[in-house]
Amino acid sequence: MEHSLLHALQLVGLTVAGGSLWWRWIGPAIAHGSDGEGRRATAGFWGRWAAWLAATATFLDLFVQVAELEGRTVFGGVPLQLVLDFSTGTNVGQLAVARVFTLVLLGFAFFLSTAAGALIQLGLYLLAAALQASVTHAAAQPTGTALAVGIHFVHLVALSAWIGTVLQLWLQRPFLMEAFAGDNAAAWAGALRRFSPVALTAAAFVFVSGTIAAVRFVPSIYDLLFSAYGLTLILKLVLVAVILAAGAFNFLVAVPKMEEAARTHSHGAWRTASRDFLRALEIEATAGVLAIAVAGIVASVSPPGTEGAVSLTREQVAALITPKLPSASFVDPTLFVGDVERNRFDLLYSEFMHNWSGVGVIVMGLFWLVQATATRAAGWATRLWPYVFVPFAVFISAFADPEVFVLRQVGFWEAVSDPVVLEHQIGALLVLWLVWLGRRDSCRPTEQRPLGPTLPLLMIGGSLLLLGHAHASVRATQELTNLINVQHAVLGILGLLAGTIRWFLLRGLLPTRYFRFAWGALIVLLGAFMAFFYREVV
Repeated sequence: MEHSLLHALQLVGLTVAGGSLWWRWIGPAIAHGSDGEGRRATAGFWGRWAAWLAATATFLDLFVQVAELEGRTVFGGVPLQLVLDFSTGTNVGQLAVARVFTLVLLGFAFFLSTAAGALIQLGLYLLAAALQASVTHAAAQPTGTALAVGIHFVHLVALSAWIGTVLQLWLQRPFLMEAFAGDNAAAWAGALRRFSPVALTAAAFVFVSGTIAAVRFVPSIYDLLFSAYGLTLILKLVLVAVILAAGAFNFLVAVPKMEEAARTHSHGAWRTASRDFLRALEIEATAGVLAIAVAGIVASVSPPGTEGAVSLTREQVAALITPKLPSASFVDPTLFVGDVERNRFDLLYSEFMHNWSGVGVIVMGLFWLVQATATRAAGWATRLWPYVFVPFAVFISAFADPEVFVLRQVGFWEAVSDPVVLEHQIGALLVLWLVWLGRRDSCRPTEQRPLGPTLPLLMIGGSLLLLGHAHASVRATQELTNLINVQHAVLGILGLLAGTIRWFLLRGLLPTRYFRFAWGALIVLLGAFMAFFYREVV
């Protein structure tokens, strides 16, 4: 989980830093106006901190990778000598250290505003991208490694040229809104028009290089649909489609209206057109950040490859599409706790926990659907749902890992050193946090319920963690690991879509009339998958 999250942050930071470099091309197209210095300062600020974010994530990932090699989390402690040995004695470690230094230097290079400084920034960025490409799945190919790494390098650079610049445009939005007052509207509209060919070209490179990699790593439609890698890749493509749709709206509708408003010096038309542009741009930017984060997670998930080793078996697929009621029988934890390998009782217990947790999620989703009705029942739902969550949190914390609280065989620090136990306890704490926030819901405007922006941000963050929630363990077979990871990918996808739709609704980017029930329905669907379809015994 931690490795996937840090990998996502590395890619986000690298992409935003690259977007700041590309902004040097589109920025001068805005020929005049008093905002020029502000634009350059904004681009440099975000480029600098994005590079340092990527450097920090890369550095922390050294500790996480060593901990994962030891089968623990960083919270259980990592010997510094092991980290030093890994950093100096392995190719992956050496490349990571080189990337840290390169990204730190890139951040400082953003203080330079001269032409020579721009060349230094470009060189450091390309070096960082090359080092990043050298530690991906492309570098692990037994044949054609150089070509695969080169294609991935092109993919990273094109990603920065496209989505990185989109993010820069969004960060520059205050200057866009002030452009008309500064007699700069025509220059802004022209610059946005000039960006379209760059975005189209970069998107084409992203599509072609991504397709080549996908065909190499996912040899069949079956592997695409029934592997954690394939499902996460599908989510990435959905997010890219959202970016393309919003970009097409701006190119075909919003920018022409802005150009017309600039020609006619119509202040009102410019405001309206620029607001439409910024709404679509925010969708592009949000989906872009999520797509980059998901791409980072994809890069940390094992692909099926030609053998299909991490895809589900036909028997597992048949079990997953066959619904079953949650078991009413509680499995005695003493039948499996302490065993070297996961036995049937352990698997049945895990199914029991996931199934009944799914029932809790269904109840949660139904409460939130009722809140969206704006009826008298919505008021009751607002007051009641936080209290329903309390036993749900206790259930997760106490019974998800019975060796900790039920049997009391494992101490606290030993427990949190186990990645699976740690993730379960974090989940329980998040539920309790929702309870605390939910009690304050009556103070929020109706359209902000439940939980305002906190809920979608939490859903998005939690879903990204689920997508990187690998359960690989020496106690489980590869087939069982595949089954668990695929199901967590499904849960992560549903949660991310629900959280994103809810976020767009709160930001006023989607019509409430058509989408106010969509996100709640996805929560209910997520719970239904957990309650009636989750399997570990096949």
